[in-house]
Parts: sequence; C-alpha cells; structure tokens
Amino acid sequence: METEAVEGLQKFSQQSGLGVLVEQWGYWFIIGLALLFVRESISNIISGAMIFFGSSYTNNECVYIHLNERRPARITNCGLLSTTFYLYTIKDGEVKSGTLLKVSNTKLKDLYIERELDHLRVQ
Repeated sequence: METEAVEGLQKFSQQSGLGVLVEQWGYWFIIGLALLFVRESISNIISGAMIFFGSSYTNNECVYIHLNERRPARITNCGLLSTTFYLYTIKDGEVKSGTLLKVSNTKLKDLYIERELDHLRVQ
C-alpha cells in the first residue's frame, strides 16, 4: 500500500514538473523564509553597530530623555541589539527613585534624547 502511494506521488511529480520545481527552487524558498525570521535581528544588529561605532553617546553619559516628561537618565550599556538607560526621578534636588529602560536600537531613533553641552565661555 505504501509503495503504491510513493509510486503515485513520483508519477505525479514527474508528469507535472513539481518535483523539478521543488528540487531547483526549494533551497531558495527555505533561505528566504529563514531571512524573514531573522530580519528583525539583522536590523537590530545594523542599528546597534551604527549606535555603537558612530554615535556621539557613550556609556556612563548623563542625558535627558523625553518620555511623558523630561527625565534625567544615564546610559549604562550601548550594545549591538539594545541600549540600557537608568532613568531618575528627582524631587527637591535629590534622587528619589529610578527605573531601568532597555530600548531596542531600532526604536532608539524614536526617542527624544537631549544632552547638555559643555560650559562655554561667552564673551
């Protein structure tokens, strides 16, 4: 019974050309499907490389991040896939609490990040 089914499938494959199509293009289909699954990771790695190597931001740098309000933050890790910030809540001149914010490098461009300039002498 199984051999008849296998022979029937082989005849159908030979007559319709489906076997040749799968044989020639099957690998490309599998590669394309795998690329669709890893597309987000590849995009994160490319964005991370741009942030890691070409950014003016460095680790341990103090910045302001505008989420719902302007909050002071410190960049703790600029990685290839994500960037980590410590956000602080300041009341009456003292740090009262803080939160950890980990942002994917592809989403980093959507954040409004502000950095104070060095003090300049004005004449």
